[in-house]
Amino acid sequence: MAYLLYNTALALLTPPAKVWLRRQERHRPLLARFAPVVPPFSDAPLWIHACSVGEVGTARPLIAALKETLPNVPILLTTSTVAGRGQADKLNGDVA
Repeated sequence: MAYLLYNTALALLTPPAKVWLRRQERHRPLLARFAPVVPPFSDAPLWIHACSVGEVGTARPLIAALKETLPNVPILLTTSTVAGRGQADKLNGDVA
C-alpha cells in the first residue's frame, strides 16, 4: 500500500516539479532527471553516481584509477545536485 501511495504522489507531483524547475534558472539543469540524456556507448559503461560536490571529489581518484586500469571501458558519472553536476562537468573527457 505504501508503494501505491508513493507512486501516486510522485505521479501527481512530477508536472508541478517540472514547471518549478523550468522557472528556477539555478535548478534548471535538474530537469534532466526526467529525461536524462545518455550519450551512446559502444560498450556498457561503468556507472558511478555521486550525489553532491563531496562525492564527486571522492570519485575523482576512483575514476582516475579505473581509467588507468580499464582504459577502454567508458565511465558514466551522474549526480543529484546542481553543484555536484558543476564539479562533474569539470572532469571533461574523463567521463560522460
